[in-house]
Amino acid sequence: MRNIVSNAFSVNMLKEIALLSFIPASLSDVKFFLEEGELYSIIGHKATADLLTAKLGVEIKYNRENYIKRKDDRIIVCLPNKRLDGGQVLTRAEMEKVDIKFWLVQ
Repeated sequence: MRNIVSNAFSVNMLKEIALLSFIPASLSDVKFFLEEGELYSIIGHKATADLLTAKLGVEIKYNRENYIKRKDDRIIVCLPNKRLDGGQVLTRAEMEKVDIKFWLVQ
């Protein structure tokens, strides 16, 4: 199983018609999910990738690409409540204050 870490979800990620579930998840849930399976990032914003690396405790790479969901992929959508400017660098203290909403999409 691949854990796809994303900062958005689009119907363009679907190759065919699909019935999906969107389930709210906590930070601890996401850390647990990332312990199993392969981690693959499609985070298309460097500052967001850095923020998620700090929050999740694993490297989340900046990877701007078009993604198509595979059958067994589990998508973890991470939505910071603050829009970061391109190239913006947050201090560790600032990162700790940013709230992130997590969604599990399967």
